[in-house]
Amino acid sequence: MFGSFKIGTKLLLVTVIITVVVILVNGLYSSRSIRDTVKEQTFAKLTAVREMKAQQIEDYFAQISNQILTFSENKMIISAMAEFTQGFNTINSEINKDEQKLQSSLKNYYQQEFVSRLNKAEQTKFSVQEYLPQQQNSKLLQSLFIANNVNKTGEKYLLNNANNGSSYEDTHQSYHPTIRSYLETFHYYDIFLVDAKTGNIVYSVFKEIDYATNLINGPHKDSNIAQVFQLANKSQDKDFVKIVDFSPYIPSYYAPASFIASPIFNGNEKIGVLIFQMPINRINDIMTNKESWSKVGLGTSGETYIVGEDLTLRNQSRFLIEDKSNYLAMIKAIGTDEKTLSSIESLNTSIGLQRVDTQGTNAALTGLSSTAIFDNYRGVSVLSAFSLLDINGLHWAIMSEIDEAEAFQSYSKLRDQVIMLSSVLIALAIYISYYLSISLTRPLRKLEHSAELLTSGDLETKIERVSNDEIGDLSTNFENMRLALKKSFLDVEHKKEELEVRVEERTQELNKILAEQEQQNLLLGQQNVELETIQEDLLNSRKAIENSEQRVATIIQSSPDGIMTIDKKGTVLSFNYSAEKLFGYQSDEIIDKNLKILMPKPIALEHDYYLEKYIPNSESTIVGKSRELVGQRKDSSQFPLELKVESVFIDDELMYIGQIRDITEQKQLQQDVQDALDAAQKASQAKSGFLANMSHELRTPMNAIIGYSEMLAEDAEDDGLDDMLDDLNKITAAGRHLLSLINDVLDISKIEAGRMDLYLEDFTLGEIIIDVASTAQSLVGKNNNKLTTNISDDLELMHADVTKVRQILFNLVSNSAKFTTDGEITISAKPLYQAGEKMVKISVADTGIGIPANKIETIFEEFSQADESTTRNYGGTGLGLALVKKFCEMMGGTIYIESAEGKGSTFIFELPTTVIKQDEELEITPQQTLNQVTENRQDSSLLKDVLVIDDDPQARDLLKRNLEMEGYSVITIDNGKDGIELAKKYHPSLITLDIMMPEMDGWEVLRALKAENKTKDIPVVMISIVGDKAIGASLGAVEHLSKPVDRNLLKEVVLKFATRGKALVIDDEQNSLDIAEKSLSSIGWKTVTAVNGQDGLEKFSANKVDLILLDIMMPVMDGFEFLTQLRALPKGRDVPVIVLTAKDLSDDEKLILNGNVEHVFSKEETSVEQLVADINEQFGKR
Repeated sequence: MFGSFKIGTKLLLVTVIITVVVILVNGLYSSRSIRDTVKEQTFAKLTAVREMKAQQIEDYFAQISNQILTFSENKMIISAMAEFTQGFNTINSEINKDEQKLQSSLKNYYQQEFVSRLNKAEQTKFSVQEYLPQQQNSKLLQSLFIANNVNKTGEKYLLNNANNGSSYEDTHQSYHPTIRSYLETFHYYDIFLVDAKTGNIVYSVFKEIDYATNLINGPHKDSNIAQVFQLANKSQDKDFVKIVDFSPYIPSYYAPASFIASPIFNGNEKIGVLIFQMPINRINDIMTNKESWSKVGLGTSGETYIVGEDLTLRNQSRFLIEDKSNYLAMIKAIGTDEKTLSSIESLNTSIGLQRVDTQGTNAALTGLSSTAIFDNYRGVSVLSAFSLLDINGLHWAIMSEIDEAEAFQSYSKLRDQVIMLSSVLIALAIYISYYLSISLTRPLRKLEHSAELLTSGDLETKIERVSNDEIGDLSTNFENMRLALKKSFLDVEHKKEELEVRVEERTQELNKILAEQEQQNLLLGQQNVELETIQEDLLNSRKAIENSEQRVATIIQSSPDGIMTIDKKGTVLSFNYSAEKLFGYQSDEIIDKNLKILMPKPIALEHDYYLEKYIPNSESTIVGKSRELVGQRKDSSQFPLELKVESVFIDDELMYIGQIRDITEQKQLQQDVQDALDAAQKASQAKSGFLANMSHELRTPMNAIIGYSEMLAEDAEDDGLDDMLDDLNKITAAGRHLLSLINDVLDISKIEAGRMDLYLEDFTLGEIIIDVASTAQSLVGKNNNKLTTNISDDLELMHADVTKVRQILFNLVSNSAKFTTDGEITISAKPLYQAGEKMVKISVADTGIGIPANKIETIFEEFSQADESTTRNYGGTGLGLALVKKFCEMMGGTIYIESAEGKGSTFIFELPTTVIKQDEELEITPQQTLNQVTENRQDSSLLKDVLVIDDDPQARDLLKRNLEMEGYSVITIDNGKDGIELAKKYHPSLITLDIMMPEMDGWEVLRALKAENKTKDIPVVMISIVGDKAIGASLGAVEHLSKPVDRNLLKEVVLKFATRGKALVIDDEQNSLDIAEKSLSSIGWKTVTAVNGQDGLEKFSANKVDLILLDIMMPVMDGFEFLTQLRALPKGRDVPVIVLTAKDLSDDEKLILNGNVEHVFSKEETSVEQLVADINEQFGKR
């Protein structure tokens, strides 16, 4: 073919062909390799995003499952379920509504508000009648809370009180704000309480038309909320949780809705079902990354979405969000039906509407987890990573996709660059070949070898210049080409929350009836005396008997009690009129018959035995005494009776006289009284439970406010921010003032409920007075007053409740300081003797405004002041003096006042030197002394940590920060179970333990700590809402502090019971964890934090813990359970536990903590500084 071509032409052709082939082969290979690499990297990224989103969805559903379980076991929800059900069932009888008006009003609302909106949203005509409830109580409640609710649609939940006076209204007003706040906090769409027996929705927060309807036979019986109710209602498992998939929900105007449910048990009785309507936006936020797709590497076309078993979306499409019109046009172009398009456009959502029937979704729903390239639901080719998402019965496909065009965009750019470079190289080769061809005129033999090498691909051998002519030039060009080819090849080769009053009235009524009955018995007793006199006359003289026979017969017949006589064989001799009425026999029917006819068979069988056994004039259990028996009437009915028998001799024959009284009414009265007392006891228990919950709920937020303001003030002072310091101090003072008001109200309530205990100990009264005077100096000085003391030297050691004595003194001094300006206040104390009893007389005198004479009698009443102007001018609640009076009376003392208006007042209270506790119910187990505990802890040089167990994040945060400021390492945990584990793992030098924590409270935590050899010797400091020392001592704790924790007091306790080390802080509130951690770090402590008891146990096992700060009320595992498990671990038996709690402690809870914790701190009364100081004192400063 080339035979006729010149050598230059041949060389040109050969060179060009070789160059083009090499470049094309290399380019094709590189292009395929780069494309495969881009595809693999894209799939890897999509898979990572898919797994991250799947984990977030699983975590979210686990979170809401835990929330509904915790909420369904909450005492408040259990009480609300019972009360709402009762109110629902009785509202028809409490409120009378015209049936026709009610039906008309409700129908009008449905027509104008609901159906009109529903038709507009769905563009389909719906009938009012098919959604109207049929039950009368359902209609009544929907009328009150929906139709006649002044708030607009979507805001019906804002109504707390419908002002109808029903028991349902009272229950709604009591519980609705709390449950509504929980819904708003956790962003649920709605919360339902459903009666387990009837299926009635007795309560709903959001108040849509499903409210008050029946899920068994009502208008929504076929919806998915009815389905989840049926499933939860069938389960007998208290931990059962069920979720149903999203589907259009008519009460929510056809918006897609999913529901999660859990049964509510009261003890072992299932009383209802708690249902949450899931919020759509939370799943949307997770799957759309809050509309920030590019932040997770999904570029401009990538998205993650979930597809249900019905092959429709479970979250919003990215393309609907970003460009609605273009999205609708795309899905319309691939054949989406007009109804679906219309629904998506009107509802502005693709959830439950957009069908996703693709290769990936079908494969994922079969359980396959893989990657592939296919057309998505928009008809666009995408790279997709897909998998099955199986959550509590929900079978979803989770997809992570990006458009193929965007995925291979980098590859396309590189491919174009390679083509351009290849073209340049080919052009260059042609040029060089052409240049060589025209210069080939000289002998080629010497170039032959070099040309062959070059042709064979050897680019390493240098081509030498063969001559200076054209061939020489050709050889030079060959060398240049070799170098260019070599360079070309090298370039190519390198490229994720009235009962008591009725009982009292009923009790008074019963007492009155009993008093009347007693009066009647007294009258009957007087008659019996007369009968006895007659009996004596009969014995003394037969003649007297004959003369008075008629009189006796008359008296016997007129007696209101049944009277009969029998002989020694039991034969009836006489039977009066009252006896006839009692037994239903006429006297002629019973006389000469045996007495046994009037007795039930079991008693009748013993009758002859008693008659034969009796010896006249001897001691008897029957004769001469009254006893209660059962009588039998003629009609065989039985009744209780009281029988009194006397023996007499008539004509030397032994006879018996029986006096019979029907006591049926008396027995019934006794039973009514007992029932009333039982009801009162239950009411008292309910009140006690309410007080414990309110104590925690009111005081916990105050703990955070005071703690954080104190820390901010300290930081401001350290940073020289004096302009901020005054405002921060005002916040702290206002918080403590509000806290004192809350304490006064709760103390009054606790005293009335009988839950205020006395802790009796020996103390020197003079020292207490001096201490109170020192503390009150700043308060007294505000009005330019002078405070003096006058203490007798003859005062003896006092045995009383020192905390309450101190509070009495401080309240009185505070009261005097408030109403005195530029005056003097004097505290006096001296011994007193009354009726042989040693007393002490204490007075607080002032030169203030005095009290009018007509107001002195009411000055100690609750919420009472001299007049309205007093409150206006001086402030106050009127509780301080009421508490003073109640505390005095609790300790067996009295208080009175001497006052002259305009001249001043003197408050005088007298107390026994030795107070005797009225009810000693709690036996205190002997505990290791404080010195022994301190000595044992100081023997170890490795004890460094303090463990804080508290579910309140603010409490944990405050404790942690203050302890760290003292140089301790603090471990915080928000639940007892985790706290126990952390105590066993790190063996802290001291534990602070809260009492009121969910799942595992402080008592369980304490029990666990003291049961475990490794933690039982760790000092436990209780920190709770309750500030009484009595609590800590009775529980065997080394110390007890009240929340908010005083920083200086905390410092003293820690110094006393702990050395610096590693502390485990267990609290479910992040603020408390942060404060506790920072406080301990500031004083040299290392800290480990946990958010509940279970987490605390895990952290304890993973660390060497010297101290545990434990909250009691925490989810998952509370403080009690944490202590139980902690003390069961070998390394957790000796770890000190300090309990921080906002809960009032019962006697049973005290016994649990007794000997198991070193200290109980109150979140309400104990500051962080106080906790840090106590931890420092326990462990000793390094």
